[in-house]
Amino acid sequence: ERQMQVNKRNVLLVKDDIGRSKPFTRDLPGEGHAFGKWGEKDAEGVSEVTRSWKYHEESAKFKPDRDFRKLNAMGVKKGALDAKATKEFRKGHDARLPEPKVQKNIIINLPDQDFAYGKACKPSTPIKNVIGNSYGEYEEQELKMKYHQINSMPKEKLGKPKPTKAMQQTHQHIKTQKMDQGNKELFKLKKFGKVEPRTSTNRPVRKTQKTENKELNDDEFERAVENFFDQIVCQQNTFLKK
Repeated sequence: ERQMQVNKRNVLLVKDDIGRSKPFTRDLPGEGHAFGKWGEKDAEGVSEVTRSWKYHEESAKFKPDRDFRKLNAMGVKKGALDAKATKEFRKGHDARLPEPKVQKNIIINLPDQDFAYGKACKPSTPIKNVIGNSYGEYEEQELKMKYHQINSMPKEKLGKPKPTKAMQQTHQHIKTQKMDQGNKELFKLKKFGKVEPRTSTNRPVRKTQKTENKELNDDEFERAVENFFDQIVCQQNTFLKK
């Protein structure tokens, strides 16, 4: 029986029935007991607060800090030369720092009663102009005027670009390469070099490669270079017009 009573007090050993909560292992108060902390009642209720008005009390006057330099000088005059004597002297004597000077009778100039404080609001956008696309038409007209001004301005003709060192070397390489190709003959074995054909096609004599690849003289080469630069300038002008 004693073991059974001990088991009833142990939370881990107490068993619950199916569909019921675990039995209590502690002595609980009656059903009318309210758990929690009792709230403290205010000294003034709602009726007292609404019927009376507590006026503002001015704060205490500012008291400056103690002037220890002046206290030490007064203590020396009275004979307080050590720490203990200075402590006893300060208990009966007091000296304060001078109060800060406050400017009085300050005149505050306020604006008129009709003055409105704050930042002015942005005016509202007229919805009629938004729906009627007035702003879009205005921007379109401005854009047309801008393009008209650009087209009416005199066009600046660009001069011939000055050839760079790399361009000059490229032209020289092309010129020498053409000269080498004009002087070069087709490959043929030596034993067939002087052999004539056995049949005749009755066709005109074919020009040799030397006559086909004429060498350009200096004047023709300069003209070709000038034509090349003229084409570059024309392409740049057409690009700027677009």
